[in-house]
Amino acid sequence: MTQPRMIAVVAAFAAALLVVTVSPTQAHHRRNIYCDQDPDLCLNARKVDAGRRFWIFRDGGSWRRYRLCVTAPDRSRTCHRFGMEEGLDFYTDSVMWREHFPHKGAGAYVVAWKRLNGDRIGPRLGFHVRG
Repeated sequence: MTQPRMIAVVAAFAAALLVVTVSPTQAHHRRNIYCDQDPDLCLNARKVDAGRRFWIFRDGGSWRRYRLCVTAPDRSRTCHRFGMEEGLDFYTDSVMWREHFPHKGAGAYVVAWKRLNGDRIGPRLGFHVRG
């Protein structure tokens, strides 16, 4: 990973941590960002300037490949495998929604990260597309 990209990824997650502490989650919406308490794992399904982006960031560990699944409003699910890039003491990856997953119209989408053995990584996140 190049130095500028690594700085951008770390900055994005630092900003995400701030949002986690100030954004209330509405009862009918899944949250779109998660960081555990250490934080040695952060997941993000937030909209950015270029569109919806899914991020994973983890501090160390033995696994580097993961499966990312998006369930559309029509309940169809699309999954793909991805690999994380190694930083100084962390691993990270970023995936653009529209490049890898189908847009199935307005409604709620659910995003889940899984290890290749099927174990879920963190909670499911979500986002809404307006009609």
